[in-house]
Amino acid sequence: MNLAVFLIVVLLNTVLCLTQYLVEQADHKNNRIAPRHSIIPKTKQKFLYWEDYYAQTYGDFLGLVWIMNGFAHLVVQGQITTAQWIVFGVVSFLAALIFLLVNLKPGHKPDWGWPSEGYISRGGLSHLPYFGINAGMVTVCVINMINGKMTGYLLWTTLLGGAIWTIATIYDWRAGHFDGVKIKK
Repeated sequence: MNLAVFLIVVLLNTVLCLTQYLVEQADHKNNRIAPRHSIIPKTKQKFLYWEDYYAQTYGDFLGLVWIMNGFAHLVVQGQITTAQWIVFGVVSFLAALIFLLVNLKPGHKPDWGWPSEGYISRGGLSHLPYFGINAGMVTVCVINMINGKMTGYLLWTTLLGGAIWTIATIYDWRAGHFDGVKIKK
């Protein structure tokens, strides 16, 4: 594993995660989103911010950095084929589009990225390409794991990153962070 590549990836992922957080904070300061942990009208559910999601704090910041590192090493080593670049682009676009549509649908619980039904915040816009591109990176890494071009430390650290993100996402599911809006009766 190339330490310089890893450090660049860590810096890049930190900047991307910090940008999402700072855009969220600007949205809050300019009253574009509800206050953190305020009660969503007609529910008992709290309005969650970026830092309230395990998948974003731990998963994105500590897990996806390892997947990004695996992908970056594949790029630097010239291991990604033209077909894989096409797959990367298609998966990135489709993942972002599906994420957008799922979060814009009626019944989605408002949060920092999707503060009201059918509306995406600036914070949500900053997260959308991050989500899509990381889905593309995951796909290319899996392809290269299967075809044997990702091995050794790179393989294991990439798998570790995937495990961290998966565990963080499971914690979000169990905490009810991804539940739909539950209107009080």
